[in-house]
Amino acid sequence: MENEDSVRKVARLVARYVESPSRARIRHPKSIDALAHEIVRAVSGHDPTRPKWTKEREALALKAAMCWIPPEDLHRALNILPGPPLTETDIQQRLKDFVKETVTNEPNPDHRTHCLEIYDREKKQSTEFAAIVGAIADWVNEAYHQLFEKVFEDDQRRKAEARLAKEKVLLSGADCNWTTIGTAKTKWCRIEGRTFRAAPTDQPAPGKGGKKMVVLHRVKTTAQDEPGILIGTYETFTLAAEIARQLITTRDPRTRAVSVRHESGFPEGRERRSLGK
Repeated sequence: MENEDSVRKVARLVARYVESPSRARIRHPKSIDALAHEIVRAVSGHDPTRPKWTKEREALALKAAMCWIPPEDLHRALNILPGPPLTETDIQQRLKDFVKETVTNEPNPDHRTHCLEIYDREKKQSTEFAAIVGAIADWVNEAYHQLFEKVFEDDQRRKAEARLAKEKVLLSGADCNWTTIGTAKTKWCRIEGRTFRAAPTDQPAPGKGGKKMVVLHRVKTTAQDEPGILIGTYETFTLAAEIARQLITTRDPRTRAVSVRHESGFPEGRERRSLGK
């Protein structure tokens, strides 16, 4: 098979990438960029502009790039590997390249103390330099995974809190933009005390990339099974809300205020005044 070796390399990189238990890390733009650069590096071969950097040196320096490693020890370890002697500038600039290319992150100052503790402990036990770097890189990667997961969970929590806050506004009887209740795809909004319900249909909206049309009803409550009064079918929720506003402005009979008590106990058509609006 043509390019079979390159295919195997890419397959290994992708397999290793998706093994991460952190969904946040997998989805993070920097992680995706890093994978893309690793794939390019794997299939493009040796870079002729860096003749000193053999594959063995590249692999070791890449692992060390996001870790806190004593620079003199890294310098010594890289020069033991095959290739012309490397200067401190060679190494510093190559590590910067890794970060600039988004292959890896800069060493996190918060990780410095723990990284050096691992390094000193393992060095005293005569652990090989490459193994020490690998152990530190594993710890750093796990720390980043936990951070990504926390950011993802915090974001999900904020979104859930925002959804609940919008639900409360809707159920209070106050005017509000399109709002869902729970996990339902149906949405409700209230405009000048009038409640409207919009739900996706099986009909795709023309030119909207497969998005479904929405059917708009004038309703009295947020009950899913309320028949309501059909207004029409529209391409987007935004357009449906605009149509509802136009009908209220033109005093369309379908949008007249009615005396029905909402979950809050406020009669529809009087909520705004009752809530001090």
